[in-house]
Amino acid sequence: MYKLEKSMEDLFVKKAPFQLPENAKKMIVEWSPWINLVLGLFALWAAKWLWDIGHNPVINYLNDLSRAFGGTEAVTPTLGLFYWLAVLALVVEAVLMLISVPGLKARSKSRGWNLAFYGAIFNLVYGVLYMFTSYGGGVGRFISTLIGSVIGFYFLFQIRSYYTDK
Repeated sequence: MYKLEKSMEDLFVKKAPFQLPENAKKMIVEWSPWINLVLGLFALWAAKWLWDIGHNPVINYLNDLSRAFGGTEAVTPTLGLFYWLAVLALVVEAVLMLISVPGLKARSKSRGWNLAFYGAIFNLVYGVLYMFTSYGGGVGRFISTLIGSVIGFYFLFQIRSYYTDK
């Protein structure tokens, strides 16, 4: 992870077309615990939503009824490996974002910033996995996830210098 972090630092800080002003960085650092709290809660909500899509009792009943009369699952496709991995990636992302909040408040790199960084990586992993589910939006959905991740990494790396381990 150290090599990935260093290469991303080069890309989003040293080679970035522009740097955020110091007052903007300070504001983001001040608000980052709350931002991660909200993002973590949204990720939990999204994981619950994705879970509910695949486990709707009405759909399950209709599929059971269809199979009872010799048919196949007509209402929803079978949940596959990528569905389960996407739900898992969202849950891991949410947990990382939520447990990073105290570390971000303390401006700790290892207990705050690193966890937020890992959460952002899991968000990108989720985008890749979700693209391959039957519910995913395909390449267009992945491109929007990629753009959002690049923006998130840019802001995350712009404030990285404010987090240290004393």
